[in-house]
Amino acid sequence: MPVEVEKPHPLQIITPELVTIYANATVKVPIVLNNTWNDSLTGITLKATTNATNVTLYLDKEYFAKLDTGEADTATLLITNYKSEGHYEIRLEANVTNPQYNDIATIFVNSAEMQSEGDQIESKITFARDLMSSNPECQELNELLMQAQQELNQNNYAASSRLVDDVINGCKYLVSNKSPNIQQPKEFIKTFVWKSQYNDYIVIGVFGLLFVIAIYYLVRKDHQHQEF
Repeated sequence: MPVEVEKPHPLQIITPELVTIYANATVKVPIVLNNTWNDSLTGITLKATTNATNVTLYLDKEYFAKLDTGEADTATLLITNYKSEGHYEIRLEANVTNPQYNDIATIFVNSAEMQSEGDQIESKITFARDLMSSNPECQELNELLMQAQQELNQNNYAASSRLVDDVINGCKYLVSNKSPNIQQPKEFIKTFVWKSQYNDYIVIGVFGLLFVIAIYYLVRKDHQHQEF
């Protein structure tokens, strides 16, 4: 009679620690081997492979002599030139000699956003440069913008983005706080003056006409009294 035997799962490959990205297009991934079996594991080999041809993988530790029950050990995977492929997979495989066991884990890499980050910052720098050229009061921020460009050239995206944001916000502040210099068009001023003078003439004329009419009636009334 066939007897069902519980298949052991003595080894787990996990990456619980922080992934670090360096400016030289290198990623450091901590790999933790944890013995969850009820006995010791001996002769463990670890390897990493990828389907990306331009990506280089390096494990700082590939062999673990022994892991006791509940014990864990760590290796570091360095991924160089990780942005060259866009989308790819990294296969981690651990083989145990005693007891014989094999465990596989896959890391999925999507570097499409990282590839476009530099272009996005370059667009922000261009916008900041145009903003400064349109507002002479922002020229004092030019040195800060040059520093942002230098950081971008060195692939220091976070520093470059922070600097260019400071330039844009600083320029907006300077523009919003400059003293207003309101200039009215000459033709509008001439028209306004002409209309003001014209209204004055009308008012004077009306009062003059009323004055003449009043004098006329007073003279006529006085002349009628003399006749009587």
